[in-house]
Amino acid sequence: MVIENPTSVLVQKKSLNPLEAPMTVPKVLVIDDEPALQKAMQKILKIENYDIAFANNGLEGLAYLENEMPDLIFLDLRMPGLDGFGFLEKIHITPYDPYHVVVITGHGDDKEVLRSYELGVNFFLRKPLSLVEVRCLAKRCLEMKANERELQEHRNSLEKLVAARTLALINQVRFQQNLIDSIPVPVYFKDNTLHYLGCNKAFEKSLGCAREDIIGKTEHEIMAADNARFHHQQDLELLKTGETISYEVSSSYPDGKEHDLLVFKSLFHGIDGAIGGLIGTNLDITERNQAQFQAELHAAE
Repeated sequence: MVIENPTSVLVQKKSLNPLEAPMTVPKVLVIDDEPALQKAMQKILKIENYDIAFANNGLEGLAYLENEMPDLIFLDLRMPGLDGFGFLEKIHITPYDPYHVVVITGHGDDKEVLRSYELGVNFFLRKPLSLVEVRCLAKRCLEMKANERELQEHRNSLEKLVAARTLALINQVRFQQNLIDSIPVPVYFKDNTLHYLGCNKAFEKSLGCAREDIIGKTEHEIMAADNARFHHQQDLELLKTGETISYEVSSSYPDGKEHDLLVFKSLFHGIDGAIGGLIGTNLDITERNQAQFQAELHAAE
């Protein structure tokens, strides 16, 4: 068909969504003002049962795009009215367009090819046309677009899957954080280089530090030097032997008082079985020790 009396040269691409399923019969738009070429293109492309439309110049091509979205466009560059370059400047080719554009150019005109490349075109036919080449190139372009749509579908599916799993992971991490925050005993965990990975609110309170100031640090950066060295030696022993350890230590809290702590530490492993780091808890036994001391005093009396 030939588009007559186009009323607008503004292109609103009807759909740039690569996920839209292609039409059962691919649509091919031929923009060329030569009746002989139109007839030849009609003959060769009908063999593949394509839905073929014709436009005599760029304006008619733009008018077609306002109502239909082809899967492939053949575009002559030299036409009356709006030529091929004007058409390309209007449509602004992008990789997300549902069609490829094949430019038909004069034999040996490399300047036209260069300018077409600059306007986003990747496929060319030189005159005089080989109808076999037209047919093969049309088939190849349509196959490429179909593959691009399929690849985009896979990408979008993967992105949705990753987004869903990321959200699930975030929710899981939040739940775990809320869980350990509900434990009144200080809890913390370190990686296998002995840098803090996380902790609960009770541990933050015991150090007088916010979680953000603890994660990524070592005990040497957040504790008094003597305590840090002692804990570090215990951690190294745990990494070496792999056996759960417990020990008592005295530590100064932000309230200025010395607290007796019973520390428990054990290793955790990654899904590959390798050591991921350690997890520890600090049980405050100050009151227990004081009560025991008082009991011993009474017994001695």
